[in-house]
Amino acid sequence: MLKFSLIVATLTVSIILLGGLFVLTPVVFSGRIAPGVQAGLHNLTGISTAELPAIINVLEEDIARQSVTLTLRDQSRTYQLAQLGVTLDHEATRQVIEQNNILTSIVNQPTIQPVPLIDTAILAQQVNTDFSALINIPQNATLQFNATDELALVPSRPGETIQTDTLQAALREVVITSAWSTSIPLTLQTSDASVQDEEIQSALIFARQILTDGIDLTFADKTFPMKPFTIKRLLEFTPQVDPSNFNNQILGLKMNPAGLADYLTTTIVPDIDQSAQNARFVLRDDGRVNQFALPQSGQQLDLTATATNIAAKLAKHGRVIPLAVVVTEPTISEQADIQQLGITAKLVTGESDFAGSPNNRKHNIALGASRYHGLLIPPGAEFSFNEFLGPVNAATGFKPELVIKENFTTPEFGGGLCQVSTTLFRSALYAGLQVTQRRNHSYAVSYYGKPGLDATIYPPYTDLRFLNNTPGYILIQSRIEGTKLAFDFWGTEDNRSVTVTGPVTYERGSDGSVKAYVSQEVALADKTIINQTFYSRYKSPKLFPRVLAANGEAPPPAVPPVTDPQASPSVTVIPTPVAPQSSLSPAATPLKKSPISTNESKPTTNPTDTSTGG
Repeated sequence: MLKFSLIVATLTVSIILLGGLFVLTPVVFSGRIAPGVQAGLHNLTGISTAELPAIINVLEEDIARQSVTLTLRDQSRTYQLAQLGVTLDHEATRQVIEQNNILTSIVNQPTIQPVPLIDTAILAQQVNTDFSALINIPQNATLQFNATDELALVPSRPGETIQTDTLQAALREVVITSAWSTSIPLTLQTSDASVQDEEIQSALIFARQILTDGIDLTFADKTFPMKPFTIKRLLEFTPQVDPSNFNNQILGLKMNPAGLADYLTTTIVPDIDQSAQNARFVLRDDGRVNQFALPQSGQQLDLTATATNIAAKLAKHGRVIPLAVVVTEPTISEQADIQQLGITAKLVTGESDFAGSPNNRKHNIALGASRYHGLLIPPGAEFSFNEFLGPVNAATGFKPELVIKENFTTPEFGGGLCQVSTTLFRSALYAGLQVTQRRNHSYAVSYYGKPGLDATIYPPYTDLRFLNNTPGYILIQSRIEGTKLAFDFWGTEDNRSVTVTGPVTYERGSDGSVKAYVSQEVALADKTIINQTFYSRYKSPKLFPRVLAANGEAPPPAVPPVTDPQASPSVTVIPTPVAPQSSLSPAATPLKKSPISTNESKPTTNPTDTSTGG
């Protein structure tokens, strides 16, 4: 009886403990994975369910590193599963883990089987490419030009493909069992080509049409015909989805990507791309401005989007295709009060004298100077002479005149434009702006006076650049009075003073060669001192044989040698508030402090020793 009582007592205690375990486990493991749950090589007991995404990521990394060896005939290749497009289905795996997060896990202690996800496109591409030498790949029907330059059919033929369904099943088993270094034999199946002979007809008809009529690329009211000979050079054929049956493929047309990009860049871009141009203004006597040049939106051909448009249209057999153009609006597009732009005073006047210039040179100077009249330079922006000059040729109004080109002085369109760049350089110099690019002429030219204050340009290589380091816009106004060219810079005062020393000439040779420098010291309102020195090295003009100008007028002489050169006196430019005027005196008003460092500007190298003007 006592023994029976002990048995009953033991069973009672066990039942109570087991019941307590079943009662307490949901409490203790609330929000956590129950004891005994295993996933791959990882024991998940007690892990918070909030950590499941991180746990699944770890499981996926394990799977990605698993390796398998695929074998076909006498060739084997070993891959990590990630290379075959095998990943983990995160949501399905999470559900499997949570479904096992129950009290029965205490008894069963299950091992979770991760749910694999296979990218069939990656898998098929990888194995069919790697084993292509062992496979008789199906040949799609296509078109090509024959010996008589006619489009002719290249017939389809059946072939072999790897059975990916069988391979996918084997890969899933590898993931589920966490097996390492498994070997899987590949099996082949006979396959027909995706594009059969009869499925090239629509492509043939459309190809013949565009090879006769061409393609029209359009933007706004402009049409750019793509000629048949260009289309023939770029045309390629490729399978595409049959629009009448998405499960079928037919032959489609496309353009060679590299060839198309080159065609668009060389043929279309020059007629489309343009920089945004602000409205231009002229000062009135009452301190306001009048708009005299309309703003211009910027345009840039989007090559990638245009190629996409062309591909989409060709797929639908369209001949009229819109170009993709990105449009940018100018910063200033409407007439504005001068106060709103921060333009309150004249900063400086830079000038030069072109007395003795031939008529063509005078014409080019006037036309070139007009390109910069009314130009607004935003604060912090870098001005580029070449950017605003535009093309220099007969179509843009320029005439031939002497330029220094390579080892000759010869007529070329735009000769004399260096008078304009030189004058702008002087304005920037005396205004205390940071000149970021400047180069002297190959030899000293008499139009520019004492050597050292000139600035040559030759688009697209040699440029004049300077930074608007003032707190407001700079408004450029150009003037020609007699034989004097002047640029007035209007902007915002910032109580700076500018001291320009030079130009100082030295090492002058009897052959006309000479060196020079001019220095600029800018004292900002916060006592910051900024220095720039511009060195010039001029060769002998005898190294550049001269020819008559295109208009038959004799060119001006080079600067004669000076036996005892003297340094020019320092010129100090101080704040001088002024009203609009026609004076050519070099006055300047101070600007704002700018975080620019001391810079010593020296002559830059150029693909050819060329410069316009003379």
